[in-house]
Amino acid sequence: RARAAASEPAARAARRAGGAAGGRGGGQAALNAENLSDIMGRVVKARPNAPLHDWLKQHRDNPYPTKSERNSLAQATGLTNKQIDHWFVNARQRYCQPRQRRQPNPNYARYPKEVTDILTRWLILHRDNTYPTPKECKELLQATNLRSRQLQNWLTNARKRGLVQRLRQGGEGGVD
Repeated sequence: RARAAASEPAARAARRAGGAAGGRGGGQAALNAENLSDIMGRVVKARPNAPLHDWLKQHRDNPYPTKSERNSLAQATGLTNKQIDHWFVNARQRYCQPRQRRQPNPNYARYPKEVTDILTRWLILHRDNTYPTPKECKELLQATNLRSRQLQNWLTNARKRGLVQRLRQGGEGGVD
């Protein structure tokens, strides 16, 4: 009885897939391309979008197919016109537009080497306690001409990026 209950889900899955568990051949329906085309209601091809790639390569200067070209591509691929339209929108974004390099963020502050050297030297001297006292903060602010928030952010980022751990492990050699 437990064996019959365990095979019920398998039988239901096989029936959904178009075969009966105990009917034809005594086993579950084999899943192959022929069965897939029956199940899915369409013919499964190895690369249905190969004609789309070919068309795009031939028309790189104007990657917008006409209505009749879209219809013929839809017939060749087995896709709907809407799928063809979406494929070309995505393909134009991927293949036809030149890749733009990421622009530097204007809000990102890259401090001069002198400033980072002063802060790094302070970290080296205070690697066991990387939280400056108010007096030390005032001295660092005067030496670097940074605002208080900039100093706090730099120290926080240095701690997060593992600079302090590298300093503790390797002494001064851990800093470039």
